[in-house]
Amino acid sequence: MIRLIRALSSLHGEQYTEPYIAKAKFERYGNLVGKGTHTNMMVEKEKAKFVLIIIDLYDNEIVLARLRITLFLHATENLVLPGHHSMPKDVQVWRSFTKEAIYDFSKEADDTNPIHLTDQPIVQGLFLLRTLADYFGDINSLEMKFIKPLYANQIVYLQKHSGEFIGYNGHEMIFKGKVDINK
Repeated sequence: MIRLIRALSSLHGEQYTEPYIAKAKFERYGNLVGKGTHTNMMVEKEKAKFVLIIIDLYDNEIVLARLRITLFLHATENLVLPGHHSMPKDVQVWRSFTKEAIYDFSKEADDTNPIHLTDQPIVQGLFLLRTLADYFGDINSLEMKFIKPLYANQIVYLQKHSGEFIGYNGHEMIFKGKVDINK
């Protein structure tokens, strides 16, 4: 998955300064271990506030995996979105992310977005996506919608039901999504 994530670092231009990920979806079509000859990135539906990016990982001419990302551009203008203010009782403590882990992921992904490099960095949406993919194990697809930012050392609580999940920080929903686990 990191090869798909690294492909994002090739995006340049003022419109890509400090974007936030609104949605991300990872789909796996084949065995990724040791495979993947190249990536291809397409930018579609570029609008004033959002852009859809599709990155494919190929082995010769066969698509092995796809990462679809909807970026919220110029997010510093209006970052705070309404959250969910009552955490259900069936949640579990999942994890938190240290500043060092966030900085390390920035380095690994060639991500120079300054919101991930401050004294109180925001956890990368694709770091959350990759970590959840590892948590769920052998998956076919994982789709997430990001609702509020998660900062370093904040605890994430996870609620899971029938292929769907919700992440909370305190009493606020921070992300939700769907997972298709390979059976």
